[in-house]
Amino acid sequence: MQTIESFLLTNLLWNENKSQYLDTFIPLVSYVIIKYDTNPISTDNIKNYISKDFNINIPQLTLDVIFKRMVSKNLLFISDHKLYQSKDINRQYNNINRRLSVLISANSHNIQYS
Repeated sequence: MQTIESFLLTNLLWNENKSQYLDTFIPLVSYVIIKYDTNPISTDNIKNYISKDFNINIPQLTLDVIFKRMVSKNLLFISDHKLYQSKDINRQYNNINRRLSVLISANSHNIQYS
């Protein structure tokens, strides 16, 4: 994904959510967790996947805060001191996947890459 598309997506998520800025990234984190089927969840892997797929670099401590929020929203759970994806995370994946498709198709005619 190009940087401009990532910016548009995070802007769209922020405009819909407008609660906490870090919550804007929960759908993106959910997306890569499901896409790469990471269980248990590794902070380093998720950080790399987000960078690879969305061209966004999230610091490790920030990602840890996002994980805590995801646990509080029942998207992740902790067992034996490890993070795992819950069943509810699939909803986030489907939602972000649909939005990505719409966003990319809507903007592919308007954006020219050099």
